[in-house]
Amino acid sequence: MKLEFSNVYSLNWGPPYLDHYSNITRNATIILNVSFQQNDLDDIFRYALSQVLWAFQEVPKGTLITVLFDIRGQLVSKVDFRAFEKKMKESLRSLLGKQRFFIVFKS
Repeated sequence: MKLEFSNVYSLNWGPPYLDHYSNITRNATIILNVSFQQNDLDDIFRYALSQVLWAFQEVPKGTLITVLFDIRGQLVSKVDFRAFEKKMKESLRSLLGKQRFFIVFKS
């Protein structure tokens, strides 16, 4: 597994951060700034998944998580965002259990 992520961290899009966490509603938003203009979607997926898992350490169990990909200004019409979203949700559920997630692409 270590080899699988060795090149992913060199992408260096900056750390994820939690925004809008509310103790009352138990909602949190994890914002990722990534470039979908890169050729290898598998690298982008592994990077995004690792960053969400890293940011998730700070979120209490039972929180509704929104993972927001900020893709403003990117010409990414060739990317199948539905497939990417489905793969991300399946991976997060298998790793974190029955947690509630939304995946959002802000353009």
